[in-house]
Amino acid sequence: QQRRRLRRWGGGVGTVDNATTSFRRRGRRLQCEAALMEAAVLAKYAAAGGIGACVSHCGAVPLDVIKTRVQTEPERFQGQGLLATGKTLVAEEGPGVLLKGLGSTMVGYSI
Repeated sequence: QQRRRLRRWGGGVGTVDNATTSFRRRGRRLQCEAALMEAAVLAKYAAAGGIGACVSHCGAVPLDVIKTRVQTEPERFQGQGLLATGKTLVAEEGPGVLLKGLGSTMVGYSI
């Protein structure tokens, strides 16, 4: 019965020391495999967090562009609300103006 246990652990038919040594080697290999799996899981969670942050901030970037423009040119947009300012910017500079800075924001949240 002891020999069967030794074979199951990958040890030789010899002494208990062989089985213990073999088990320790397997244990290190399993620890390395577990560490690699843990790193893969962490990478997956990091990617999911980066994608989630990018998606959630896509809606905030146009609002931030409008806010920044009102702060930098207050006399130009005096008395206009959020929507009126956005319409003015789109009419004068095109719809792409509301997405300025989206690329750098996405890179920043992905890191």
